[in-house]
Amino acid sequence: MFLDASYPSGWKADYVPAVLNKGPFLIGFQQPSHSEEKNAVIHIDMDHPKVSNSEGQSLFLTHGGNSPYLNHISSCLSVIDSGLEIQSDMFKQFLALDLIEPVNIEFELNNGEKRRLSGNYTIHEERLAALTGSELQALSKSGYLQLAFAVVASMTNVRKLINLKNLYLSQ
Repeated sequence: MFLDASYPSGWKADYVPAVLNKGPFLIGFQQPSHSEEKNAVIHIDMDHPKVSNSEGQSLFLTHGGNSPYLNHISSCLSVIDSGLEIQSDMFKQFLALDLIEPVNIEFELNNGEKRRLSGNYTIHEERLAALTGSELQALSKSGYLQLAFAVVASMTNVRKLINLKNLYLSQ
């Protein structure tokens, strides 16, 4: 539904998630001997169908250095890594405030097919609105308040996705 070869990125949407944008690249870490510090490095899945020695984007410049494409991939991997770093603490804070709730999404497509998406979670909007000033301040200071509101707002996209699926089915 979102994949379309006629689009430059191949992705037919306003936003390409970093986990898709990274393609065959992965985050790895090296720990130099005699050091406690780990350095992030880029790994590539050489068996991925998008990897080629003869066509596509170059990873390095002719006379050395990273290509703009590799710099873009590095940025995508950095976004993913940053998200992984904060998620444990963010979920702890959301759970402590009883903000996380399961959500099942049920809908019927235009062709009569009924769908149920289960195993998903969202932020309980009423509980978020009922937080005290100090709780809101703590979430804001940690940078998680904006993320909580983004999760609530993202639920409005479900109807858009259903409409896209219906459009795809009618083609």
